[in-house]
Amino acid sequence: MNSLITDTGAGGIRIGQMNIPTHPTNSIKILYNEVSYGGNVFPSGVAVISHRATDVTIAGNNIHHHRYTGISIGWEWGYSPSYTS
Repeated sequence: MNSLITDTGAGGIRIGQMNIPTHPTNSIKILYNEVSYGGNVFPSGVAVISHRATDVTIAGNNIHHHRYTGISIGWEWGYSPSYTS
Protein backbone atom coordinates (compact mmCIF):
# COMPACT_ATOMS: atom_id res chain seq x y z
CA MET A 1 0.00 0.00 0.00
CA ASN A 2 1.22 3.49 -0.93
CA SER A 3 4.41 2.22 -2.58
CA LEU A 4 6.39 3.36 -5.62
CA ILE A 5 7.66 0.55 -7.85
CA THR A 6 9.40 1.98 -10.90
CA ASP A 7 12.10 1.32 -13.49
CA THR A 8 11.98 -2.48 -13.10
CA GLY A 9 13.59 -5.14 -15.25
CA ALA A 10 10.35 -7.14 -15.44
CA GLY A 11 7.09 -6.85 -13.47
CA GLY A 12 6.09 -4.92 -10.39
CA ILE A 13 3.78 -6.78 -7.95
CA ARG A 14 3.20 -10.54 -8.00
CA ILE A 15 0.48 -12.23 -5.94
CA GLY A 16 0.27 -15.99 -5.39
CA GLN A 17 2.26 -18.70 -7.10
CA MET A 18 2.32 -20.71 -10.32
CA ASN A 19 2.29 -24.18 -8.73
CA ILE A 20 -1.02 -25.50 -7.38
CA PRO A 21 -1.05 -24.63 -3.66
CA THR A 22 -2.72 -26.64 -0.91
CA HIS A 23 -4.23 -23.37 0.31
CA PRO A 24 -4.31 -20.47 -2.16
CA THR A 25 -2.98 -17.07 -1.21
CA ASN A 26 -5.94 -15.03 0.05
CA SER A 27 -7.20 -11.71 1.42
CA ILE A 28 -4.76 -9.48 -0.47
CA LYS A 29 -5.21 -5.76 -1.03
CA ILE A 30 -3.07 -3.84 -3.54
CA LEU A 31 -4.05 -0.22 -2.91
CA TYR A 32 -2.81 3.25 -3.90
CA ASN A 33 0.56 2.27 -5.42
CA GLU A 34 2.39 3.61 -8.41
CA VAL A 35 3.78 0.87 -10.64
CA SER A 36 5.53 2.38 -13.64
CA TYR A 37 8.21 2.02 -16.32
CA GLY A 38 8.55 -1.75 -16.07
CA GLY A 39 9.68 -4.50 -18.41
CA ASN A 40 12.99 -2.88 -19.22
CA VAL A 41 14.94 -6.18 -19.39
CA PHE A 42 12.08 -8.69 -19.77
CA PRO A 43 9.35 -6.89 -21.76
CA SER A 44 6.73 -9.55 -20.89
CA GLY A 45 6.74 -8.46 -17.22
CA VAL A 46 3.29 -7.49 -15.90
CA ALA A 47 2.81 -4.48 -13.61
CA VAL A 48 0.44 -6.39 -11.25
CA ILE A 49 -0.17 -10.13 -11.68
CA SER A 50 -2.29 -12.48 -9.56
CA HIS A 51 -1.78 -16.26 -9.79
CA ARG A 52 -4.02 -18.69 -7.92
CA ALA A 53 -5.19 -16.27 -5.24
CA THR A 54 -8.61 -15.54 -3.77
CA ASP A 55 -10.22 -12.41 -2.34
CA VAL A 56 -7.83 -10.05 -4.13
CA THR A 57 -8.58 -6.32 -4.34
CA ILE A 58 -6.59 -4.12 -6.73
CA ALA A 59 -7.82 -0.52 -6.53
CA GLY A 60 -6.69 3.09 -6.66
CA ASN A 61 -3.32 2.31 -8.24
CA ASN A 62 -1.51 4.42 -10.82
CA ILE A 63 -0.17 1.89 -13.36
CA HIS A 64 1.56 3.20 -16.48
CA HIS A 65 4.38 2.76 -18.97
CA HIS A 66 4.75 -1.02 -18.81
CA ARG A 67 5.79 -2.63 -22.06
CA TYR A 68 3.27 -5.50 -21.95
CA THR A 69 0.29 -5.58 -19.56
CA GLY A 70 -0.88 -3.47 -16.63
CA ILE A 71 -2.94 -6.05 -14.69
CA SER A 72 -3.30 -9.81 -15.24
CA ILE A 73 -5.69 -11.78 -13.02
CA GLY A 74 -6.46 -15.49 -12.93
CA TRP A 75 -4.28 -16.51 -15.82
CA GLU A 76 -3.78 -20.29 -16.18
CA TRP A 77 -1.96 -22.59 -18.58
CA GLY A 78 -4.50 -24.75 -20.39
CA TYR A 79 -8.06 -25.24 -19.17
CA SER A 80 -7.53 -25.90 -15.47
CA PRO A 81 -9.91 -24.21 -13.02
CA SER A 82 -8.77 -20.80 -11.82
CA TYR A 83 -8.43 -20.18 -8.09
CA THR A 84 -8.50 -16.44 -8.58
CA SER A 85 -11.35 -14.26 -7.35
